Amino acid sequence: GETTGIKLSMFDLSDPDEIREVNRIVIPGITWAPAIDDYKSILVDAEKNLIGFYCDGRYLVYSYDSENGFDRMLVYDFFEESMVRPAPAEPADRWVISCDYGTVNPTSMGLWGKWGGVWYRVQEYYYDARAARRQQTDQEYAQRLRELAGGREIEAVVVDPSAASFLEVLRREGWHVRKADNEVLSGIRQTADALKQGKIVICPPCTDAIREFASYCWDLSAGDRDRVRKEFDHAMDEIRYFVATVVAPEEGE
Repeated sequence: GETTGIKLSMFDLSDPDEIREVNRIVIPGITWAPAIDDYKSILVDAEKNLIGFYCDGRYLVYSYDSENGFDRMLVYDFFEESMVRPAPAEPADRWVISCDYGTVNPTSMGLWGKWGGVWYRVQEYYYDARAARRQQTDQEYAQRLRELAGGREIEAVVVDPSAASFLEVLRREGWHVRKADNEVLSGIRQTADALKQGKIVICPPCTDAIREFASYCWDLSAGDRDRVRKEFDHAMDEIRYFVATVVAPEEGE
């Protein structure tokens, strides 16, 4: 028959003669997952308390404890493919670039265009120096930003406020630079609201941002949800900078 959901179960194997299901969660709406046919496709990391698997074009990540059972850890757990769509064909009203700068860590830049009341992240530049085994200079990153702009009239470049040297290079090259609002928790709330209300849209070419949305998790090691895990967060930080610095103030938040 048709698959309309996935059941995730935890079993007690302490007694091989009496294996018991001790907890379960049913994830509705799932139509396909490799795990249905291949259990090896499931990621299980006991040390980090992570259970992850791919399904229907996204990657789901859960944690588990005996008291609360399964807990989905994604920060933007509502993000889905329907939130990814192309920008309108006509010229945009405004253009802004946002940037999370890294030397060893990845650098992420997003090109945002505004059509009517909606901002579209139409293109991105993402560079992982560790994976490439080569760091880029501030001047090289400034060139990548110029290429991303593609001759468009950019009204502002919103940059990680800690990237002092890169900020200075951009100023010297004539860009209008704005230091990003880097309040993490309020920025996450504002970004979630903007996504849900359709104030920002991620476009198909932004594959690294889409990948990070499916992997960006809360850090539950402190026993609460007030901290995010510092991984898969570079496009996430850059998008948050944009929303907190440009979108939210214009909406009066």
